[in-house]
Amino acid sequence: MTAAWVIVPGAPAGKRIGIVKLNESGYYLSDYDNARYSDDDAREIVEHQNKGLGISKEVAESALAGSMFGWHVPAAAQAVEYFKALELEQAARR
Repeated sequence: MTAAWVIVPGAPAGKRIGIVKLNESGYYLSDYDNARYSDDDAREIVEHQNKGLGISKEVAESALAGSMFGWHVPAAAQAVEYFKALELEQAARR
């Protein structure tokens, strides 16, 4: 899947954890967040989910930039490159 877990900037507790998908603007809200969780707890969840997908913090931040400002902006380049390589790798396995 060409998606990354992110902390949504400025979102209130319970709505901080989102998923962004390559070439889509905005984010999908996750059920993983809880208003009782601290910001550190939410960050740990995001990092854990991304680690399981092999996504670095830098790629996730780049994906967030792409979802917010457009996938053509330089800040999104790292995520675009990562996800394109991942798509090619997955296609080769089929």
